[in-house]
Amino acid sequence: MQVADEARRVASYLLSRPWLTALAVVLTIVGAVEAVAWAQISRVIVDSLLTGQYALFGRYLRYMFLMACVWATVSLASRATTWLLRTAIARQLELEILDALSAPRDWSHSHWQPSEVVSRISNDTRQFSDLLTSVLTSLLSGVLFIVFGLIYGVILHPALALTSLVIGILLPLFTESQSREVADLVNKEHSIWSKTYSKVLEIVRNLEILKALDLGDRLTRRTGLYFEELAQNSIQQTNKRVRAGTVVQAGSALSTAAVVLVGCALMAFGKLSPGTIVAAVEVLPRISGPLFGLPSLLMSANETLTLARRLFEMIDGLNSEAESDSLPKLTGLRHIVVNHLSYCYPGSDREVLHDVSLDLGLGQKIGIVGATGSGKSTLLKLLAGVLTAPSGGVLYDGLPSPVTRTSLWTEVVYVDQRPRLFSGSVLQNILLASDQVDEIRLSEAIHDSGLDQVLCRWPDGLDTQVSGSHATISLGEQQRICVARALYLRPRFLFLDEAMSAMDTATELKVQRELRRLSNEGMCVVVVSHRLVGLIDCDRIAVMKNGHLECLGSHTELLGRSPTYLRLWALETSLACLGGEYSYSAEEEYE
Repeated sequence: MQVADEARRVASYLLSRPWLTALAVVLTIVGAVEAVAWAQISRVIVDSLLTGQYALFGRYLRYMFLMACVWATVSLASRATTWLLRTAIARQLELEILDALSAPRDWSHSHWQPSEVVSRISNDTRQFSDLLTSVLTSLLSGVLFIVFGLIYGVILHPALALTSLVIGILLPLFTESQSREVADLVNKEHSIWSKTYSKVLEIVRNLEILKALDLGDRLTRRTGLYFEELAQNSIQQTNKRVRAGTVVQAGSALSTAAVVLVGCALMAFGKLSPGTIVAAVEVLPRISGPLFGLPSLLMSANETLTLARRLFEMIDGLNSEAESDSLPKLTGLRHIVVNHLSYCYPGSDREVLHDVSLDLGLGQKIGIVGATGSGKSTLLKLLAGVLTAPSGGVLYDGLPSPVTRTSLWTEVVYVDQRPRLFSGSVLQNILLASDQVDEIRLSEAIHDSGLDQVLCRWPDGLDTQVSGSHATISLGEQQRICVARALYLRPRFLFLDEAMSAMDTATELKVQRELRRLSNEGMCVVVVSHRLVGLIDCDRIAVMKNGHLECLGSHTELLGRSPTYLRLWALETSLACLGGEYSYSAEEEYE
């Protein structure tokens, strides 16, 4: 039942472009008729030449020339139609995948990764469309040639048609087992390749770390074993395909020889003319040809269904993970309440956050501090909708989570410590998809993020090109661009998750003062930072410890109430006294 449903779904892609599919059918019919007509013309030409009917010979020679023109035209039209149909199928699949991919979702809960989806868009969709159109054209031409060939063969002589049909039925039985083995190898190849691709992608992403730990060679050798298995599988496939192909080629020659032998025997008894044998050789092997190719066609059909199964699984999976349109939508967000929030990451029973409550409103600057692993980043991601909060764990203007991400992300902006830049100019990275440039907002965003200090040193200024690897600029400069992008959007709620960790202390203090000014003007700014000196002016600072909210208050209040905060502050001030990173002298640069 599942295979039947998949087959119907595959067929729907052909029916989605009915005029192209109909044109392909018509052209295939014309091609089959043309083949029979060519054989009949050949028959008349040979017989008229042998019997001395030269006028008839000349007339049918002209017919043959016209048929050659028809064949060339039909062949070109068929190729063009097949290409258009193949492109249309691939395009429809790509759009389906992109639609499913673009729907808002919680990627931390997703079974699919964007890189894997993009890989399948570029590879599997094209391969699927190629296989599907190949199966369609092979099936159409095979059925039509068998039908027209049998009818014409019976007209010529039933014995000739029967000879070709019997050979065409018997020979595929010898290749059926090999075809089944090839199909199994194809399925195995997809599994190995998926495993190899994931491993290679993981190594490439973490190549520098692996080199530093001297693990690169070991993992490369392990990945090499996957490639070796893949190569061996491909060699086995090729060998079995060659054997099957050899049998088919031998069968085609055998079919032609059998038709000639039977035809010569009948001609010896005066039952056939030489022209009839020529016509039979032209048409009748085309009956056995599709039958010989049936195992190959079944292999291609199996590959098509295997690819379709993978693509449909991904599309359905992405659609099932997309957020529902029935979720509440936000407009003019003013208040966020964390309501006894507890959270575990998917697949884990360990609570990263436990019973956390917090109030956020416009016009506030809130700091979040704590040791590594205390839950700071998780809390910020839940607030910003990057992770899906448990039902009712976060209230947005009284609406319980989850809410539609599209409406939430028009109100909030989240920036983490890892810069997300794209190949292009600095200006393009700040504006992203903005259609028009607001020069005032742009100037303020550049100033408030400290990016102006960097632009004055770059000859091309905002036109400076940023590569996809970001290798041309420092990490701190990349973070300034990301903060400038966030400030240019003028969100109601701005969440910065160690977004200034790579900036020097002086730059961070400058940006922190600008964030204080923006909060005074009505924005809510929430900052996660390990540098407490930049959070002194916060209205409230939340101290996280082992997933709990240990204490909440101003800097002065926390020094007397929170042991964790007092310890962090003492460590920072001791480093400052020793002339370490947290030295206050750097701030004088901006006074």
